[in-house]
Amino acid sequence: MSHPQPVSAEWDVILTTFSRANEMYDRWEREGQLSTRVRQQICESLEQRLATLRELAERNADIPDIPAMLPLQYNEVPPVRALRLWRFLMRDVSQHTVKGVLTLAQSHALKQECSERLGSLNRQLLQEGITLAEPQPKATPPSEASAWGRRDVHAEQTSAQASATETVSSTMPLTTDHAVDGDDTSSADRPSRPNLLEIILDPRSIQWLMGLGGALMVVGIVILLWVNEYFSPPVLALVMGVANVVVLAGGWSIMLLSRYQLVGKGLTLLACLVMPLNMWYYHTHDLVTIDGHLWVVAVIISALYAASARVLKDELFVYVFNLGVVMTGMLILADLPPSPQKFWEIASPATLLVILGLLGIHIERAFEEGDGPFARRRFGRAFFLSGHAIMISGLLMVFVAQLAGDWLYESWFRSIYQSFGAVPSPMAGELRWLGLLLVLAGLYASVYSDVVVKRYGSFIHVAAALLLWAEILIVQLLNLELGVDAIIVVLAITSLVINLTQASVTRGKELTRSIPLFGLLLGILPILMGLSEYFRYLGFREVWVGEEPRWTYVGAMALTAVSSRIGAHLYGNSHRWLSTAYFFAAAAASMVGAVAALAAMGLNSWEEHAPIMMLIPIAYLAASHLYGDRTPAKPLMYVAHAATAVMLASSLTSAFAGFTHIVEGQRLNLSLSLFFLEAAIFYGMATAFQKRPAYVHWAAAMAIGSLWQLMTYFGVSADTYLLSFALMGLGLLLTYRFSIIERTAAAPLADAAFMSANTLLSLSFVASLFRGLSRLEGPVHGGSGGVNWWFLGFSAIMMCIALLAVAIVRLSAWRRWYVVNSIAQGALILLALHKLSDLSPWQQVELFCIVIGLFLLAVGHVGWNRERDRESELVTTSLFFGSLLAVVPLAIATWYDRGRGEFLILNEAGFLFVSVLLLGSGLIFQLKATTVVGSAATSLYFLTLLIFVPWSQLSTIALLITIGGGTLFGTGLVLAFFRDRLLTLPDRFTRREGVFKVLNWR
Repeated sequence: MSHPQPVSAEWDVILTTFSRANEMYDRWEREGQLSTRVRQQICESLEQRLATLRELAERNADIPDIPAMLPLQYNEVPPVRALRLWRFLMRDVSQHTVKGVLTLAQSHALKQECSERLGSLNRQLLQEGITLAEPQPKATPPSEASAWGRRDVHAEQTSAQASATETVSSTMPLTTDHAVDGDDTSSADRPSRPNLLEIILDPRSIQWLMGLGGALMVVGIVILLWVNEYFSPPVLALVMGVANVVVLAGGWSIMLLSRYQLVGKGLTLLACLVMPLNMWYYHTHDLVTIDGHLWVVAVIISALYAASARVLKDELFVYVFNLGVVMTGMLILADLPPSPQKFWEIASPATLLVILGLLGIHIERAFEEGDGPFARRRFGRAFFLSGHAIMISGLLMVFVAQLAGDWLYESWFRSIYQSFGAVPSPMAGELRWLGLLLVLAGLYASVYSDVVVKRYGSFIHVAAALLLWAEILIVQLLNLELGVDAIIVVLAITSLVINLTQASVTRGKELTRSIPLFGLLLGILPILMGLSEYFRYLGFREVWVGEEPRWTYVGAMALTAVSSRIGAHLYGNSHRWLSTAYFFAAAAASMVGAVAALAAMGLNSWEEHAPIMMLIPIAYLAASHLYGDRTPAKPLMYVAHAATAVMLASSLTSAFAGFTHIVEGQRLNLSLSLFFLEAAIFYGMATAFQKRPAYVHWAAAMAIGSLWQLMTYFGVSADTYLLSFALMGLGLLLTYRFSIIERTAAAPLADAAFMSANTLLSLSFVASLFRGLSRLEGPVHGGSGGVNWWFLGFSAIMMCIALLAVAIVRLSAWRRWYVVNSIAQGALILLALHKLSDLSPWQQVELFCIVIGLFLLAVGHVGWNRERDRESELVTTSLFFGSLLAVVPLAIATWYDRGRGEFLILNEAGFLFVSVLLLGSGLIFQLKATTVVGSAATSLYFLTLLIFVPWSQLSTIALLITIGGGTLFGTGLVLAFFRDRLLTLPDRFTRREGVFKVLNWR
């Protein structure tokens, strides 16, 4: 009698996943997300596949390739098993949606839960450092297709793989009773997240606290020193210097003599940040000025930077040291007579920067290979990278001097120089030869970096760009004068010759690997010159003003387009990215040449050009489809979309009157309608050719734009067609929610209808919002151009439509978007009521928003702390909108007060406090919404501080900033010192040890 063989570990995880998937579909039926008929149909399919798998497992056959099935992992912890299940369910739901078993609304709801579960599990595995082994692609003959829609693999395992599998199976037993949901998960299987104390005491969190606090302290000290009214400058300078040395020495001592490495490094960095403030203070108060050898102080600071790098053995201080050397050199140059005129001539500082950069690049070789603290890969690499940064800074100074003082001087910068009473730098005139030498030095450094260092292959491309720059300087030094059209032709022909030479003679040679990029630069330069020439004659409503376009210019651009197209063909198989760049260059030259040709033929207005020019991207898209799977297909597709984007941008600028000045029977509206109709055809073709759902949105938007302009031409009011579009979108959403389209022959269009509905609603809401804001500026009861009860009713209808969309749609992303629109329409209603009946003042609205924002933040943080096995969209929404509502009203109120010359400490302190609180909590808890909003608000606070705050109140603000920064930095230091003891507090509390013994008393 034969007994079935034991199931291997690999088979066990697959069978368990299928069984748990069946249970999940049963749960979804109980929750009302699936009907009994649909659940039975899906589960029958699962049971059939599961029966087949069990037969294969009993025979110990090879495992088939199952889509989305995560293979057996070395670390088979419960989150890994749960991740395997939800990945499989996500793929299974998608397959049943394609087969028509699930409607689009059901699919969105189930996928949303899968996505939330997967997001939480992926984040947990990432935090725990668990790396997953993904299934490897397998190749089999076409005849060996399996029932899973993918190919099976029948290959024998090697002995090493078999032994590894046996090891995993014997050492990591798999259980089939692990839970999927958080409710029925055992305590051992629950996802483990660090508690709040562990998150706060994490070294990274402490570093963020000290870094943020140190930066705030530096800003506050700068402002306090600027408006100092308490001590004489010499006394304060002495105190600053002594305090700086004490902090630096304290950081070194703690780093070398104790185990608090983090604290020592933080103090040292703070001291290094504050050091340059001493020089600024000395010069500002005429204690030691630039003319009075301030560079000596810079030398001392640079020496301290070098000593810090030596003591702490941290390559971070190499960058600080190089910055100190550059600062010292700049101060020495600024001290040379005649000062500071000599410094602003650019030649001296640019030469110094290039020389220092070359030294830094070559010092990299002075460090030896190895793994020591001063190895080449650490300190040498730091000198190498900082050397390149310094050298590029010097070359940029030369480039800006020549660009502003020579190449674009007459057309752009002459008036700027005259307003400052300045003249162009000698680098653009008699010292152009020095600029050439510096460019050649940069060229040498780039080639050296690529050839000698051999790890930075991109530097050879920089060398090609510098070579082109050097050629331009040589032409100028030889006094060769050519017209713009002739230069374009010469560069285009040169690029073509280089590409043909590379393709036929020097292909594959190591020393010429930068020639293709050099040829591309030569091909792009004539296009840039052609665009510059075109922009000289571009008008707001007319395409070419001032003079008739030259046919020689049209011919030059046509030759450039031909040269670029040949380059795209030559590099189509060897350098795909280069071929794509040439396709874009050819398209740019073609479109500029076409515009000039149409203008030369007398068609000079935008409405005459747009419908004709839109045919170019349509032709590119059609050509891309005709190429099929050949190389030019994708580049042509990218070019088509880029050209369409350019056309749409030009329509919003050149034809601005067609959107803002609504005049019945305006010819411009007909041109816009035809243009948008062509754009809708373009995106319709893109949807059909590329099968990308996103293009449905664009096609719908363009169709709406075409209809909008046509209705505007016939005098239909804006409110009427906006409401019509919104109702059309709501109707399409209802067909999606009740699966009406899926029951007809048009079932394949269900997804397109859903996306079109969202596009219709989105455009209607956004347009009504901007239109409402413009009407709020009008008079009360001012008819169609102001605020009246019809406007109030229209906004209420739009808000109701938005709320209905929230209730109908099943995808959380769209639901959040419609919540935003509901809030926006509600705000319009509130503002309209306020204007109609003079209700509550703005201060009450501000207070209301802040309270709601703080409440949402509290809800979001509590929900974030409690969520375990899925990432709730409610938490994400609460954190994001809570952050905005908490800080934006304070920002608006603060800027409004500043604009009126008032200073309200509550608004100022509240704005700063909430911004820093959001930033700090976001960094510590690693929450994206609060971090982004907090960093943006903090940056805006400081950017607008010195512009709008009354000068008499700067000391108060600086004191607040310094105290706040010192509090954060001091908190970080305290946490760093007592981190080990604080981490033991929960256990000591549980065991009632130490001071917690009092809890055992009667």
